[in-house]
Amino acid sequence: MSNGSPRPVEYEREKRLITFHGRVLTNLPGISPELLRYWNDNPAELKEVLAKLQLTTVDTVDVTVDYRVPINDLIEVGGFDHVYNREAMSHVRVMNPGARLGERSVRFQLIHFNRPIERVSVATELELLQMRPTYLREILTFGIVEPQRQLEYPIASIHACGKVPAQLAGAERVSSYPVLGRCATGERTLNLGHPEEFFTTSERILAVKKAA
Repeated sequence: MSNGSPRPVEYEREKRLITFHGRVLTNLPGISPELLRYWNDNPAELKEVLAKLQLTTVDTVDVTVDYRVPINDLIEVGGFDHVYNREAMSHVRVMNPGARLGERSVRFQLIHFNRPIERVSVATELELLQMRPTYLREILTFGIVEPQRQLEYPIASIHACGKVPAQLAGAERVSSYPVLGRCATGERTLNLGHPEEFFTTSERILAVKKAA
């Protein structure tokens, strides 16, 4: 193409798209110049990522969490009708930020990706959204304070809370994740041994905004 030739319409549209997206991304904390250059060099991938994010909705809920309360006490106070795979917790040290946090208000983010998504992709998108997975104490407390929500849709954390036997014979135990849900009869459930690496369109991911 000669220097005097007009740019194709597609090129100009792409340029405007990248300029707009660049401005959006520069307003997000933690986006490095290297990542911005990568998006600029890979516009097709950027469009794909942003198209997925457009499907994502986030519901914010403020809940007070007491990090000093033992896990088993939270399970009992939760009043869940059914608790599955409780033994899974005995195979891994449950992550706990520590009693030093005491009691504090936590701003939970209920994220609906509105599409089938793998756990590894959830982790990547949480990073992009500047969020982290909830700890077990946090999702349990959320279930106590907001019991009706899990009757509307399953709520999961991608922070491992235990280990369960793998489905394949001879394989080692695999990480499991806590899920708040409901059974066919409409009762509240807590599954501490959910091994799935894949989430459906119905599930919500519970996360917390990262501290600045």
